[in-house]
Amino acid sequence: MRGKFVYSILTICLGITYIYTQPARQIPKFELGGDLNYLKPRQDYYHPGWGIQLHGVWNLSYRYGINLTYSSTVVDSMNDEGSSTFQLLMGILEMSFRAGDIVKPFTSLGVGKMFHEDDPLFIFGVGIKIPLTEKMLIRAEIKDLHSDLGIPFLSFPEGQAALSGRGYSKYFTFDIGIAILLGEKEVKRGRGTYRRH
Repeated sequence: MRGKFVYSILTICLGITYIYTQPARQIPKFELGGDLNYLKPRQDYYHPGWGIQLHGVWNLSYRYGINLTYSSTVVDSMNDEGSSTFQLLMGILEMSFRAGDIVKPFTSLGVGKMFHEDDPLFIFGVGIKIPLTEKMLIRAEIKDLHSDLGIPFLSFPEGQAALSGRGYSKYFTFDIGIAILLGEKEVKRGRGTYRRH
């Protein structure tokens, strides 16, 4: 368990090392939102269920952001043993490889923890952000939660990304919701400092 956790942290840190080599963009500093969450356990003894999700994203640059998410979903047992609440806490690195697009697709790589399980889960996902106004956007994402760490592989120069997981998939999630954009970002480029609104 400890080895898996260390590998996940190293993978996230590797992505963060590329942040400050990216060009400056006009970006909000924070993104806060709520989502409708669909959770499908891969186990045969649970039905899929719907729940709620809260997320906050700290945008480090246009291409990279740190996402902290909490979700709570009620699922029913297939054996008529009642329902269970699955609570999930996730720390995710969001990566976008198409700078300058109004509609922003992104790839997710992170680690999560189901409150009723001992071992961490490794998260691989893709999503899209669609702006409604300057301070609000629609966000949709699908994620696959694995029992073991996967290895990201990228396709250039097209700017596409894909993620492959080892082990086996334990949960599939689909989220859609609205986020509010807050704050402003100061970005350093060369020797100057630029304030982004």
